[in-house]
Amino acid sequence: MSGKKRAAGDEEAKPLATEVDLTDEQVQVLEGVEKMLNKAQTVLALRAYKFMVPKFAQRREALKKIPGFWSRALLRHGLVALHTQHTADQDALSYLEDIWVERDQTELRAFKIEFHFKENPYFEEKVLVKEFKYVAPPSTSTATDEDGLTEAQVDFNEERDLAPQTITITWKTDSKNLTKLHPRVADDEDDMPAEPGSFFNFFTVAEDPFEVSRSPFFHWIKLEMKCL
Repeated sequence: MSGKKRAAGDEEAKPLATEVDLTDEQVQVLEGVEKMLNKAQTVLALRAYKFMVPKFAQRREALKKIPGFWSRALLRHGLVALHTQHTADQDALSYLEDIWVERDQTELRAFKIEFHFKENPYFEEKVLVKEFKYVAPPSTSTATDEDGLTEAQVDFNEERDLAPQTITITWKTDSKNLTKLHPRVADDEDDMPAEPGSFFNFFTVAEDPFEVSRSPFFHWIKLEMKCL
Protein backbone atom coordinates (compact mmCIF):
# COMPACT_ATOMS: atom_id res chain seq x y z
CA MET A 1 0.00 0.00 0.00
CA SER A 2 1.55 3.30 -1.12
CA GLY A 3 1.18 6.70 0.47
CA LYS A 4 3.03 9.62 1.96
CA LYS A 5 4.81 9.18 5.20
CA ARG A 6 3.93 11.74 7.80
CA ALA A 7 6.95 13.83 8.66
CA ALA A 8 8.19 13.74 12.21
CA GLY A 9 6.32 16.22 14.32
CA ASP A 10 3.37 16.45 11.90
CA GLU A 11 0.01 16.06 13.53
CA GLU A 12 -3.44 15.75 12.08
CA ALA A 13 -5.15 19.15 11.95
CA LYS A 14 -7.61 19.70 14.74
CA PRO A 15 -10.67 21.95 14.47
CA LEU A 16 -10.42 25.25 16.32
CA ALA A 17 -12.52 25.54 19.44
CA THR A 18 -15.63 27.62 18.77
CA GLU A 19 -16.58 28.14 22.40
CA VAL A 20 -14.68 29.10 25.50
CA ASP A 21 -15.76 27.75 28.84
CA LEU A 22 -15.57 30.49 31.45
CA THR A 23 -15.96 30.22 35.16
CA ASP A 24 -18.37 32.55 36.95
CA GLU A 25 -15.38 34.42 38.33
CA GLN A 26 -13.92 34.93 34.84
CA VAL A 27 -17.28 36.18 33.56
CA GLN A 28 -17.43 38.73 36.38
CA VAL A 29 -13.89 39.90 35.62
CA LEU A 30 -14.67 40.38 31.91
CA GLU A 31 -17.90 42.21 32.70
CA GLY A 32 -15.93 44.50 35.02
CA VAL A 33 -13.40 45.21 32.26
CA GLU A 34 -16.20 45.95 29.79
CA LYS A 35 -17.82 48.34 32.26
CA MET A 36 -14.48 50.05 32.85
CA LEU A 37 -13.95 50.56 29.10
CA ASN A 38 -17.49 51.87 28.61
CA LYS A 39 -16.99 54.32 31.45
CA ALA A 40 -13.67 55.53 30.01
CA GLN A 41 -15.29 56.09 26.62
CA THR A 42 -18.14 58.02 28.28
CA VAL A 43 -15.72 60.26 30.18
CA LEU A 44 -13.74 60.98 27.02
CA ALA A 45 -16.92 61.68 25.01
CA LEU A 46 -18.21 64.14 27.62
CA ARG A 47 -14.88 65.96 27.76
CA ALA A 48 -14.73 66.11 23.97
CA TYR A 49 -18.29 67.46 23.80
CA LYS A 50 -17.59 70.26 26.28
CA PHE A 51 -14.46 71.18 24.35
CA MET A 52 -16.20 71.13 20.97
CA VAL A 53 -19.40 73.06 21.81
CA PRO A 54 -17.87 76.54 21.29
CA LYS A 55 -16.20 75.29 18.09
CA PHE A 56 -19.55 74.08 16.76
CA ALA A 57 -21.10 77.42 17.73
CA GLN A 58 -18.45 79.25 15.68
CA ARG A 59 -19.08 76.98 12.71
CA ARG A 60 -22.82 77.51 13.12
CA GLU A 61 -22.43 81.25 12.73
CA ALA A 62 -20.20 80.81 9.70
CA LEU A 63 -22.63 78.46 7.96
CA LYS A 64 -25.57 80.78 8.57
CA LYS A 65 -23.89 83.23 6.21
CA ILE A 66 -23.93 80.71 3.33
CA PRO A 67 -27.35 80.86 1.60
CA GLY A 68 -28.96 77.44 1.15
CA PHE A 69 -26.13 75.55 2.85
CA TRP A 70 -28.21 73.27 5.08
CA SER A 71 -30.88 72.40 2.51
CA ARG A 72 -28.23 71.44 -0.04
CA ALA A 73 -26.26 69.52 2.55
CA LEU A 74 -29.33 67.52 3.60
CA LEU A 75 -30.40 66.72 0.07
CA ARG A 76 -26.91 65.51 -0.84
CA HIS A 77 -26.68 63.16 2.13
CA GLY A 78 -27.49 59.62 0.96
CA LEU A 79 -29.78 58.48 3.79
CA VAL A 80 -31.67 61.77 4.03
CA ALA A 81 -32.02 61.92 0.24
CA LEU A 82 -33.98 58.64 0.35
CA HIS A 83 -36.58 60.43 2.50
CA THR A 84 -36.78 63.56 0.37
CA GLN A 85 -37.69 62.10 -3.00
CA HIS A 86 -40.93 64.07 -3.16
CA THR A 87 -40.51 67.42 -4.89
CA ALA A 88 -42.61 69.17 -2.23
CA ASP A 89 -40.26 67.90 0.51
CA GLN A 90 -37.29 69.31 -1.36
CA ASP A 91 -39.06 72.62 -1.80
CA ALA A 92 -40.01 72.82 1.89
CA LEU A 93 -36.41 72.10 2.90
CA SER A 94 -35.21 74.92 0.67
CA TYR A 95 -36.44 77.26 3.44
CA LEU A 96 -34.13 75.62 5.99
CA GLU A 97 -31.68 78.13 7.47
CA ASP A 98 -29.99 76.33 10.34
CA ILE A 99 -29.60 72.97 12.12
CA TRP A 100 -28.47 72.74 15.71
CA VAL A 101 -28.14 69.89 18.22
CA GLU A 102 -28.97 70.67 21.85
CA ARG A 103 -27.79 68.19 24.47
CA ASP A 104 -29.57 67.32 27.73
CA GLN A 105 -27.38 68.61 30.57
CA THR A 106 -28.47 65.69 32.81
CA GLU A 107 -27.49 63.06 30.23
CA LEU A 108 -25.55 64.46 27.29
CA ARG A 109 -26.34 61.44 25.10
CA ALA A 110 -29.96 62.58 25.11
CA PHE A 111 -30.50 65.32 22.55
CA LYS A 112 -32.83 67.26 20.33
CA ILE A 113 -32.20 68.32 16.74
CA GLU A 114 -33.52 71.76 15.89
CA PHE A 115 -34.40 72.65 12.29
CA HIS A 116 -34.71 76.42 11.87
CA PHE A 117 -36.80 77.65 8.91
CA LYS A 118 -37.49 81.03 7.45
CA GLU A 119 -41.04 82.04 6.53
CA ASN A 120 -42.47 79.47 4.11
CA PRO A 121 -45.78 78.44 2.49
CA TYR A 122 -45.89 75.05 4.23
CA PHE A 123 -46.06 75.43 8.03
CA GLU A 124 -46.29 78.09 10.72
CA GLU A 125 -43.44 76.98 12.97
CA LYS A 126 -40.04 78.65 12.71
CA VAL A 127 -38.37 75.68 14.44
CA LEU A 128 -39.15 71.98 14.07
CA VAL A 129 -37.63 69.74 16.75
CA LYS A 130 -36.90 66.03 16.96
CA GLU A 131 -36.09 65.12 20.56
CA PHE A 132 -34.72 61.92 22.05
CA LYS A 133 -35.59 62.46 25.70
CA TYR A 134 -33.68 60.94 28.60
CA VAL A 135 -35.79 58.62 30.77
CA ALA A 136 -33.87 57.82 33.94
CA PRO A 137 -34.08 54.20 35.13
CA PRO A 138 -36.20 53.71 38.28
CA SER A 139 -34.49 54.22 41.65
CA THR A 140 -31.58 56.03 40.03
CA SER A 141 -29.06 57.47 42.46
CA THR A 142 -27.83 61.00 41.78
CA ALA A 143 -24.52 60.35 43.54
CA THR A 144 -21.49 60.80 41.29
CA ASP A 145 -18.14 59.02 41.23
CA GLU A 146 -14.65 60.49 40.97
CA ASP A 147 -15.24 61.25 37.28
CA GLY A 148 -18.51 63.05 37.95
CA LEU A 149 -20.66 60.25 36.53
CA THR A 150 -23.77 58.73 38.09
CA GLU A 151 -24.37 54.99 38.04
CA ALA A 152 -27.09 55.54 35.41
CA GLN A 153 -24.62 57.33 33.13
CA VAL A 154 -22.13 54.48 33.43
CA ASP A 155 -24.82 51.90 32.66
CA PHE A 156 -26.49 54.03 29.94
CA ASN A 157 -28.44 52.06 27.35
CA GLU A 158 -29.71 54.02 24.35
CA GLU A 159 -32.70 51.80 23.57
CA ARG A 160 -33.81 51.74 27.20
CA ASP A 161 -32.98 55.28 28.30
CA LEU A 162 -33.91 57.41 25.27
CA ALA A 163 -37.53 58.01 24.29
CA PRO A 164 -38.20 59.59 20.88
CA GLN A 165 -40.70 62.46 21.05
CA THR A 166 -43.11 63.87 18.48
CA ILE A 167 -44.40 67.33 17.63
CA THR A 168 -47.48 68.61 15.84
CA ILE A 169 -46.73 70.62 12.73
CA THR A 170 -49.17 73.44 11.99
CA TRP A 171 -49.63 73.11 8.24
CA LYS A 172 -50.94 76.24 6.53
CA THR A 173 -53.26 74.35 4.18
CA ASP A 174 -54.19 70.73 3.52
CA SER A 175 -52.58 71.02 0.11
CA LYS A 176 -49.27 71.72 1.89
CA ASN A 177 -49.65 69.05 4.58
CA LEU A 178 -46.78 66.84 3.47
CA THR A 179 -47.23 64.18 6.16
CA LYS A 180 -50.85 63.75 5.08
CA LEU A 181 -50.02 63.75 1.37
CA HIS A 182 -47.11 61.34 1.87
CA PRO A 183 -47.68 59.30 5.04
CA ARG A 184 -45.32 56.63 6.30
CA VAL A 185 -46.75 53.26 5.20
CA ALA A 186 -46.30 50.28 7.52
CA ASP A 187 -45.31 46.84 6.27
CA ASP A 188 -47.35 44.05 7.88
CA GLU A 189 -44.55 41.54 7.32
CA ASP A 190 -41.57 43.69 8.29
CA ASP A 191 -40.59 46.06 11.09
CA MET A 192 -39.35 48.53 8.48
CA PRO A 193 -41.96 50.72 6.76
CA ALA A 194 -42.90 49.79 3.23
CA GLU A 195 -42.82 53.48 2.30
CA PRO A 196 -41.05 56.21 4.35
CA GLY A 197 -43.27 58.94 2.95
CA SER A 198 -42.43 62.58 3.60
CA PHE A 199 -39.22 63.55 5.39
CA PHE A 200 -41.41 65.50 7.83
CA ASN A 201 -42.75 62.23 9.26
CA PHE A 202 -39.43 62.27 11.10
CA PHE A 203 -40.94 64.92 13.42
CA THR A 204 -44.51 63.67 13.76
CA VAL A 205 -43.86 59.92 14.21
CA ALA A 206 -42.00 58.79 17.32
CA GLU A 207 -40.13 55.87 15.84
CA ASP A 208 -37.02 56.40 13.73
CA PRO A 209 -36.79 52.98 12.01
CA PHE A 210 -34.39 54.21 9.36
CA GLU A 211 -32.12 55.64 12.10
CA VAL A 212 -31.92 59.00 10.35
CA SER A 213 -30.96 60.66 13.64
CA ARG A 214 -28.03 58.24 14.08
CA SER A 215 -26.55 58.94 10.67
CA PRO A 216 -23.13 60.63 10.58
CA PHE A 217 -24.90 63.77 9.33
CA PHE A 218 -26.58 64.31 12.68
CA HIS A 219 -23.84 62.92 14.93
CA TRP A 220 -22.81 66.20 16.53
CA ILE A 221 -23.40 67.68 13.04
CA LYS A 222 -19.99 66.51 11.82
CA LEU A 223 -20.69 67.65 8.27
CA GLU A 224 -18.13 67.30 5.51
CA MET A 225 -17.64 70.57 3.70
CA LYS A 226 -17.79 68.75 0.34
CA CYS A 227 -21.59 68.89 0.77
CA LEU A 228 -21.31 72.38 -0.67
